[in-house]
Amino acid sequence: MSISIKDTIVVSARKQSFENLFMDEKAWYPISISKQMRDKIKYIATYETTPISAITHYAKVEKIEEISPRGKCRVIFSKPKQLSRSIPLDPSPAGTIQGIRYTTFKKLSEAKSVSELF
Repeated sequence: MSISIKDTIVVSARKQSFENLFMDEKAWYPISISKQMRDKIKYIATYETTPISAITHYAKVEKIEEISPRGKCRVIFSKPKQLSRSIPLDPSPAGTIQGIRYTTFKKLSEAKSVSELF
């Protein structure tokens, strides 16, 4: 049995945050990421809220920097890439995206719906 290391963080974004932060600034903040997870995260993906309701883009993480004494971070990444196919939300409660969620890049590459990621 192989153990999958969660190397991808999925964040939820409204249209303006998606466009301004994720696409233009190539950063996501403020975000709480435990110190134990920071060196494991290699990718970031974004779930666009309604009306899109799907994970559409991802990027390779360049660095995660702490920006506040309370542990809030900024994730800085390379140019976002559009997934070959969006990963839509499905009716399963496991498929909801609130806050941040962790998954593997392999699952992100293969999933047909959000519930298959977690």
